[in-house]
Amino acid sequence: MNGVVREEIDAAREDLIRILAAAILVADSRAEAEMLQKQMFIEIGFRSSEQIELMERGKGLR
Repeated sequence: MNGVVREEIDAAREDLIRILAAAILVADSRAEAEMLQKQMFIEIGFRSSEQIELMERGKGLR
């Protein structure tokens, strides 16, 4: 994956995290806030461009 694509993925991920954080603040219920928080943690923990690149490399090895 080239550097420009990686930067775009990282920027989009950061935007998504900001949107989720804002949604948590205005959630109608605690359950909704917890669900959004869980989604935010998933995005923070498992969606880095480096991990996507590693997954793509793994597909190329098969």
